[in-house]
Amino acid sequence: EACIAKGKAQDCTHNEDEIPPWKSREKFDMVKSLYGDRKDLLLRESVGAITEDQSSLFPTHWIDRMFNDRITLNVSTTKHIVVACDPNGGGSSHMAIVSVVFVSGAMAIVGLDSHAVRGHDQVELLLMAHMRKLRSMYPDAFMIFAAESNLGQEADHMRYMLRDFGKTHCICEDGVSGVRTTNKRKELYSMEMSKFMSQNACKLANEVVVANPMADANIESETIENFRKQLLGFRKLVLQSTSGRSEPRVCYTGKSQGGNDDIVVTATIAAYWGVQFYAKRVPGVPYDTITDL
Repeated sequence: EACIAKGKAQDCTHNEDEIPPWKSREKFDMVKSLYGDRKDLLLRESVGAITEDQSSLFPTHWIDRMFNDRITLNVSTTKHIVVACDPNGGGSSHMAIVSVVFVSGAMAIVGLDSHAVRGHDQVELLLMAHMRKLRSMYPDAFMIFAAESNLGQEADHMRYMLRDFGKTHCICEDGVSGVRTTNKRKELYSMEMSKFMSQNACKLANEVVVANPMADANIESETIENFRKQLLGFRKLVLQSTSGRSEPRVCYTGKSQGGNDDIVVTATIAAYWGVQFYAKRVPGVPYDTITDL
């Protein structure tokens, strides 16, 4: 881990006792010489590290700037929080929650949670822990909740869980709980996030809510580091038609290298719907009763 942090993963010799028989040090040295100056390919293909390449949507210097230039929020003037959620569909995917505040043209990330929840009880446990901790830090804030609408109706279940939470609006589209995540929408979501990051207008708050009650004591640092890794691995892929009879399809994903992208996808949802909220384009929001908008 120390070698990775120093950017010297390709020269690390500290885990040689863990190398499996089919990946001997001699074979690795040979592969290393074959890659030559393409250390990015060596790290990605042989070491298993997530690296930036030409298809990466978020350049490394954007990500470094985002994590190094933290922002301190004034609790008393924080009146609105956009909370996005991407439910998991089973397997290794996680349910992710990202909460953001918009201030002076910037998007400040104030909450991050991610866990491979199983069943209704764990969904409610993670969601309510996140919302309650947010409320304890920002007692006067009005919450805009945007959950991905999927076939499992998790967004509707979450809307029901939040029915008595107060000062919260759950977004519905076309009478259905949650927000759509079509391929076109994913592009809009990703471009909104990219816009903020490119302008140095996406920052982590100095105090980030990580409320996962099912994890260990190191969950805050682990969640923030996972977010960083997912940003680095998030890509814009152009998929060519195998038949040649249709146009290429653009896909935004962080799963092309076998990793998860749940936190990043949720952050893009928060970015897009935050902009829609302040433009007063979110259906059903009681804008007349919300102050300081």
